[in-house]
Amino acid sequence: MLEELAFKLYRSTSNRVYRPDASALLLYIGYDSLKAAAILRVIATYIPAYGEDCRKYLNSLFDKVEALLQQVTSETMIENNELSQLMKRLAEVERELGEKYESLLQTKTLQYLADEIGRCVHVDLNVLTAIFEALEGDKENHNTLLVSAAYCIESEHLETAIDNTPTVRYQNPDGWNRPILI
Repeated sequence: MLEELAFKLYRSTSNRVYRPDASALLLYIGYDSLKAAAILRVIATYIPAYGEDCRKYLNSLFDKVEALLQQVTSETMIENNELSQLMKRLAEVERELGEKYESLLQTKTLQYLADEIGRCVHVDLNVLTAIFEALEGDKENHNTLLVSAAYCIESEHLETAIDNTPTVRYQNPDGWNRPILI
């Protein structure tokens, strides 16, 4: 499942960053993804084709997450300047996944899911809608957190670059005063 893959990505990234605040944020988002994966796995048990359909429907997102996971696992540690760019890419994935959840809410897909699950057990469409609204809200929150963190890291990086400007000390400034020869 995509959310399980996202959890692996966030956990791997968290283990490879120097900043404890960024590591904690990535773990927070990762465990939210794991929570979503558990919820979706329960739904998938009642709809056998659900997993296959999700892979087809979300193929481009699967590819992005797999590529990011491969990139992250190939590195031993991630520097702050790379981390801000990676967080922006993660925010983009979260935004796209949130849009997919939102489109589920706007179409009749949830009604179809409720009907399919209803063949086995009773399910309330309002509860199913509330679950997907919560998942979509989580993705919006993740996107906001990642973008904010990326810009904070970038601004700190810029401040550090400005603060590291070399100090020039003038030696013998009195020797600069020479008569101008024309």
